[in-house]
Amino acid sequence: RGSENDWVEECTLTSNLWGKSAEGDLFGYSVKADLHTILVGAPGYNNNKGAVFVFRKSINGDEYLSSQAILGPPEIDENDNFGHSIDLCNNESVLCAPIKDDYVVYAGTSKGGAKTVMAGACYIYRRLD
Repeated sequence: RGSENDWVEECTLTSNLWGKSAEGDLFGYSVKADLHTILVGAPGYNNNKGAVFVFRKSINGDEYLSSQAILGPPEIDENDNFGHSIDLCNNESVLCAPIKDDYVVYAGTSKGGAKTVMAGACYIYRRLD
């Protein structure tokens, strides 16, 4: 081991753990770590729908294990870039899709036809454990 100021590689995280990596996934575009969890954004995943990969530290603390791929809510479409920006604090995360289109909704009505292109959206997730 080196001195206390040296950094040594601990492990390598990839989306290959799911066997789903492809050219243009942009795995690692955004990253957030908090104690025993690392979130890695891949906004180019699945034709730019995007995804966020979750890695949790193993029980003995010597490696990070893949635990989940968050593919976003059902309304995520191609080119929304879910996972472009992410944040994590304890058991809550904010995962954003900056290119998500939105629709105007008036009080007391359902989604209307007026579409706001690339309005963006952020989704809040809570880890249940």
